[in-house]
Amino acid sequence: IETFSQASEDFEERVMEHTKRLEEVTGKYFGRPDNSLLLSVRSGSAVSMPGMMNTFLNVGINERIVEGLIKQTREAWFAWDNYRRFLQSWGMSFGMQRDEFDAIMRQYKKKFERQVKREFLPEEIRELVRAYRDALKNHGVDFSDSPREQLFIAIRQVMASWHSPKAQTYRKIMGLSQDWGTAVTIQSMVFGNLDASSGAGVMFTHNPWTSEDEIDPVGDFTRGNQGEDVVGGLVETLPLSEKQRLAEGERKEQSLETLFPRIYAQLVKTATELIYVHNWAPQEMEFTFQGDREGSLYLLQTRNMAPRVRRV
Repeated sequence: IETFSQASEDFEERVMEHTKRLEEVTGKYFGRPDNSLLLSVRSGSAVSMPGMMNTFLNVGINERIVEGLIKQTREAWFAWDNYRRFLQSWGMSFGMQRDEFDAIMRQYKKKFERQVKREFLPEEIRELVRAYRDALKNHGVDFSDSPREQLFIAIRQVMASWHSPKAQTYRKIMGLSQDWGTAVTIQSMVFGNLDASSGAGVMFTHNPWTSEDEIDPVGDFTRGNQGEDVVGGLVETLPLSEKQRLAEGERKEQSLETLFPRIYAQLVKTATELIYVHNWAPQEMEFTFQGDREGSLYLLQTRNMAPRVRRV
């Protein structure tokens, strides 16, 4: 027991050392309300296992940090939405279902006569957040207001999710080894939900429905939301390029290319470098951006595109 305790202490200190490096890079500080560094904690297995492993968003948040974010950004909706997303990711890692949170969301949309969550007033989304907290308590799910405790519980939950029944079943079906285990990836949060000039999406560097070998970006993005909303199909999306928008023939008047031309150009430039300079295979890229300016695009992850059946 004494040896295990010492190993745990050493592990936590190493994690905190690396967290300090993130603080130096971002200029933000983990656990400080005046300039908070919030973290995402997710799996880093050798082969992607979509939806099988636990993921935590906005780790390091509590109501004091929410108030600090409001003072810093003057975006109260954004700050409370971050706390909401943290609570949902926390509850789901302890066995709660997405449907339970969706039901609460629908209840409060009806109560306040809102069509989409972006329409909530700050005091309304704050009430929604507290309903999420009550739901966790009703399910016996404990959570801490301590940023450090949140971080290490999240790390252990991600590691434990490797052994979950659904992850084991997925690996069996896909012919993946049960013995690999998973790394844990800890990243600074980037906020596609900050305001209407922010967003998130998924880009395929090549059209998955053709055999053309040239870069032809297609995909979806959303304004004022985070990437999980796009992947989960929770929000209405817009196409990436004007070519895609016109080809789809849908009544969508804008694209990433017209709304945020610098972001679109940065995505194409990055794809060109990966494919033609580094000789990568066609990629599926998850991205987030905070404003349409140089340096505001962030890639969460990029991976080889899965084979698709060509449309005929």
